[in-house]
Amino acid sequence: MKCLNVDYNAGHNPCKANNEVVVTMVDLCPGCKGKHIDLSKHAFDSIAHLSAGRIKIDFELV
Repeated sequence: MKCLNVDYNAGHNPCKANNEVVVTMVDLCPGCKGKHIDLSKHAFDSIAHLSAGRIKIDFELV
């Protein structure tokens, strides 16, 4: 999974430079709607700044 550097306010990109992380999905996100994924703080912090709250991602199921 990686953070996408698109569609953010000018000058505010929450993605980190090396923004790819491998995660294991273990359950559903009961409070999430649609195509949202709830990451652990560690996984989120690996690809983006925690202060961003929400980011756009790309992922591949393997």
